[in-house]
Amino acid sequence: QDVLPGGVGRVLPSWDRGHAFLGGAGTGSSVHVDQVCWSNVGKNYTGHKVLAIWPLGAETHRILDRWYRFLLPRPDPLTGELSEDAAADLATASRVALVGPGDVFVFSGANAHTTLVVPTRTGEGGQRS
Repeated sequence: QDVLPGGVGRVLPSWDRGHAFLGGAGTGSSVHVDQVCWSNVGKNYTGHKVLAIWPLGAETHRILDRWYRFLLPRPDPLTGELSEDAAADLATASRVALVGPGDVFVFSGANAHTTLVVPTRTGEGGQRS
């Protein structure tokens, strides 16, 4: 995209060449915004993930101040409940989605977002975005 003549690359979709995410139960992508604020297009291949994204602007900044480069705490293994802080902040997300095998998703990298692998019997999952 960045080598096309006459600025044509600015109007064409850009397909990133990497960023495969593999992990077991409880692993994920910490709360962050992308370095380049483009749309993320991803496909989930196996397992289930929770993807959360917060509104652009003040709410993204607030979430980043609290959670930047941290995974939201996992639910308590005995009760299945989140900590009060994590539950309150997750409630302010614009969207929380359960992504299953074969699901495709699109979202803005300019918003604070995170992904967490949901435990399964095999504890494995994979996505590419």
